[in-house]
Amino acid sequence: MLLCHGTLSLSRPIGDEDKIILVSSIQWITVRAEGGYREADNRKAIWMLENLDRHRSMELRSFAVQLGRFDLYRMDDREVLKLIRDAIRDGRVIAVQKGAEESETPGATVQLRRLLAQVEKQIRGKLSYRGRQYKLVVDVDLAQLPDRDYYEVAPQSEARAVLDSAAKDLAAHADLLKQASDKLSKDWRPPFSQPEGLVLLRRIPARASTPKDEGPPITPSQMKALIEAAKREKGPLWVRIDMAPRIAEQNHAKFRLTSSDNSIAITKTVKDDMEPGNETIDLLFEDLWKDLSYSLQAEETGGVILHVAAFDAKGPPV
Repeated sequence: MLLCHGTLSLSRPIGDEDKIILVSSIQWITVRAEGGYREADNRKAIWMLENLDRHRSMELRSFAVQLGRFDLYRMDDREVLKLIRDAIRDGRVIAVQKGAEESETPGATVQLRRLLAQVEKQIRGKLSYRGRQYKLVVDVDLAQLPDRDYYEVAPQSEARAVLDSAAKDLAAHADLLKQASDKLSKDWRPPFSQPEGLVLLRRIPARASTPKDEGPPITPSQMKALIEAAKREKGPLWVRIDMAPRIAEQNHAKFRLTSSDNSIAITKTVKDDMEPGNETIDLLFEDLWKDLSYSLQAEETGGVILHVAAFDAKGPPV
């Protein structure tokens, strides 16, 4: 018998006329040339496949072997079932049954695609309702929609409202849109059931987001510097200079403190920290890094250095 090897029978009725058999697309070329078989309704074939007796799981796996190099031993029965179902939808597997091909009457899928093409032409590819964007698609083409992730399935009640609204806006094409509304698929629950007819998808609103400017990446050396900086401590530095404040004031002396790494430079005058009656100059420098050394230069007008001192942040030199 022609259809005996590499096929999967979905039903075992008394008569062969209603029996639906799955064959590979390559095998169908030969079968079609021999005659005696015609293509069956894919939706009916998928429904029968999903309701196949569980005891026939080995037959499913034997048939799935010819669909490609898959590790069927690591796939459960539901995954194997999905593999065959997807192959039917994309044309790698053909559902056939006994009888002459009906070339004059197009199949249900072809009719739906023709209707959809007419609708798309009249609405110019744009279907909107209450500020939302929608898209019609034939049931078997749903999974292969290129931008499927940007759409979600609209319930049948909403789909009818969208098409009724479009019919009012396009009164001249109301009959065509009414036909599309009548062909809408009933609500279904995957994977337990599949759509049968036209499916209306609604565009998922895009969420606006402001990109966060994180600046240039941090280098390892910069990261190390930040860690070291977090461990550093600051403290005050008190300096006593053996010079009468009045003398320094008469010479307009300035006292400049500089860190060893030149990251800190502070200039003070006698008036900044002068206490009445003192015979010494006491200067207070706050928030200095304790791990650095500092030098102090006292200059009078004209830039003459009167005194130079060097010490660390723990206090003035002895």
